[in-house]
Amino acid sequence: MSRLAINLLVALPAEAKPLIQALSLKRIQPDGPCPLYAGDGINLALSGVGRDAMTKAIHYLNDRSEDKCRWLNVGIAGHATLALGESLLASSVIDTLSGRQWQLQPVVGLLVNQGVLCCVSEPESVYAQAMGYDMESGGFALTLSTLGLLDHAQVLKVISDNPQQPAERINARIVSQLIGQQCHVIQSLIEALR
Repeated sequence: MSRLAINLLVALPAEAKPLIQALSLKRIQPDGPCPLYAGDGINLALSGVGRDAMTKAIHYLNDRSEDKCRWLNVGIAGHATLALGESLLASSVIDTLSGRQWQLQPVVGLLVNQGVLCCVSEPESVYAQAMGYDMESGGFALTLSTLGLLDHAQVLKVISDNPQQPAERINARIVSQLIGQQCHVIQSLIEALR
């Protein structure tokens, strides 16, 4: 039985770096809107920050993809109660810009926190509710929903900021460390999706 291809989207170079290394991906140089890395049935697109950047990267990957593939958004997020470095697998995504909400079907058996992810336009500093806060998941969910592909999608975020460690203290080194420490979880999720 052949394994399904994985389209992996990240926003920041610091998020991509440990994944590229852990998954042994190589840069490919096609004409396109974002950097693309590939290997062993995995395509990693470096979208850039925000909903619109994520939407463009998804359309780019979708145009290049096989019919049967899985979609995964990995990155950092703030959270009201989770500790730095913990993972959050989204069970739903709320987009503050559109007011829409999408339900996801998290992979069963993965030993990570599951919960709501709220997509915001600017880094969150209030953490008003016990949920994750990021800047790309709304574009990810909306675009894949529009394409009829949301049933084949997962969102996993690594907690980078919380009330004790605000977003202003994040830098590229910290982001790479946090994602790197969760590469085993991300690899397990990729295998479960295949």
